[in-house]
Amino acid sequence: MIPHLHFLEDDLTVTPADDGRVQISVVLPSDSILEYIHLLDALTGFFRLAQRHGKLVSSLHNAAKDELRKRCEENRQRYFQRIVKAFDLYSAKGLNRNAAPKVIPRLRSTSRTPRPSSTTMRTASRLKSGS
Repeated sequence: MIPHLHFLEDDLTVTPADDGRVQISVVLPSDSILEYIHLLDALTGFFRLAQRHGKLVSSLHNAAKDELRKRCEENRQRYFQRIVKAFDLYSAKGLNRNAAPKVIPRLRSTSRTPRPSSTTMRTASRLKSGS
């Protein structure tokens, strides 16, 4: 037992009950009952408040994650659309379509977006073709 709670050694009993539960009994002086009841009431209110706050924080966090996920997907779609557009412009000039995945990243290097890799180019072309 915790050293500063040694007075509870004789006044606290823990008895096993059914289904993995325990029964806790505390023997208090009769003049301490009111303080004990106020303590239990305060703890009940504290834990209810903590539970409500936890639910609120969790729902706000989930909403922020959903918003971030949505923005990421929108940015990804815009990025792929720009790659497809660059590929179309390159191909419309009659230039070699097989060389486009090598040339387009160099053309895009002046923009603030990352340079597309050949894998990104293949993914973008599949998105364009709808497969």
